[in-house]
Amino acid sequence: MYFYGNTFEDIVPELTITALSVSDTPVQVTAWPDDEKIYETIEDFVQKYNDLIDEIRDLTRYDVETEESGILLGDSTLRGVVNRLSNAVTKTVTGNPSDLNLAAHVGIKIGPQGKLLFDRSVLSEKLATDRTRVASLFTADRKLEESTLLSNFRNGEGVRKAAGQADFEIHTRSGGSFSVDLGTARTVRDVLRAINNASDNSSVTATISSDGRSLVLTDTSSGSSAFRVTPLNGSRAYNDLGFDKSADDTGGGVITGYSVDLAGDWGLGRRLVDAIERMVNMDTGTVQLRADGLEKQIEDLKKRAETMQESIDKEEERLRRQFAQLEVIMGQQQNTLQRLTAMFNTFPAGKRK
Repeated sequence: MYFYGNTFEDIVPELTITALSVSDTPVQVTAWPDDEKIYETIEDFVQKYNDLIDEIRDLTRYDVETEESGILLGDSTLRGVVNRLSNAVTKTVTGNPSDLNLAAHVGIKIGPQGKLLFDRSVLSEKLATDRTRVASLFTADRKLEESTLLSNFRNGEGVRKAAGQADFEIHTRSGGSFSVDLGTARTVRDVLRAINNASDNSSVTATISSDGRSLVLTDTSSGSSAFRVTPLNGSRAYNDLGFDKSADDTGGGVITGYSVDLAGDWGLGRRLVDAIERMVNMDTGTVQLRADGLEKQIEDLKKRAETMQESIDKEEERLRRQFAQLEVIMGQQQNTLQRLTAMFNTFPAGKRK
C-alpha cells in the first residue's frame, strides 16, 4: 500500500494517520474511541437546543403583572418549531432494541420548560455495554429502494392516498401538467411507474435520489413556468412522498423531495437534520415562509402608513385652505361691521333708537 506524502487516509474507515518520521521497523498503531469528545458534542448540542428554547420563550412571553409581551406572542410557527424539534428528539428509533431506542436511554430527556437534560453517566454505561447500538441510535439511516413498501412511509403509518381518484398533479416548465393516480401502488417501484407512465407525461422522470433518502423528479421540457407538484382530491400522498415543495428549488428542472420518514428509520442525528432542513430551507422552510410573510406584512404596513400620511397631508392642506378662506370672510365681515358702525354714528342722537 502506497501513499504520496505522510498522510494515510481511510486505511480504516474514517481514520487518518499522519507519519511523523521514517522507521526501519514495523510500527504499531492503536486507535480507540474518544468518549470525552462524544460527551462534549452532546453537551454542546443540548446547550444550543436550550438556548433556542430560551429565545423562543422570550419572543412569545407574556407577563401578567406588567402586561408586557414578546413580539411574536401567539405565533404558531414558533410553536411548530418547538414541537418538531421535540418530536425529533423523543420519537422512537424503531430499528434498535426496546432498551436502546429512545434518547432517554442514553441520558437525553425533555425537562422543565421543554429544555433538554443530559446525564453523561447514563450514556457512559450504555457505551460500555453496547457501543454499536448507541451509534445506531444516533446514525441509523434506512434508505429508499424500489422494493420499499408504501406502508413503511410516515414511520410505518403508510402513504395516504385518494380512494379511486388522482393523488397529485405535476406541472412542467413548458406550462403543461398531468395527474398521477397511485391507485393500487404498494411499493416505491409502483410510484415511479405511476409517474413515469402517466397519461400526458412526456417530459418528467421519477427516480430515487443517489443518497437513497428521497424521490427526485426531473423535467426535460423547457419554458418559464414553475416546475412543481400540487395535491388533488384531498390526497396526502403529495406530502408523504416528500413532494410538498412549492417549486423547483435547485434549477435545471429538478425537484428533489424531502427525505421520507420510513419505519425503522433514521437515528436522532439524521432526524434532527431533516427537521431543521424542513424549517429553514430558503425556499420552502416553515420559518423562511413565515419570515417572508412577516416581511410582506411590514411592507404592506409601510404602504398603508404612506397612504394614510398622504391622506393626512391632503386633509391638512384642505383645512389650511378653509382656515385661510375663513380668515378672509371674517376680515370682510369685520370691515362691513366697521362701516355699519360708522354709518350708525352719523345719525342724530335722537334717531338712533
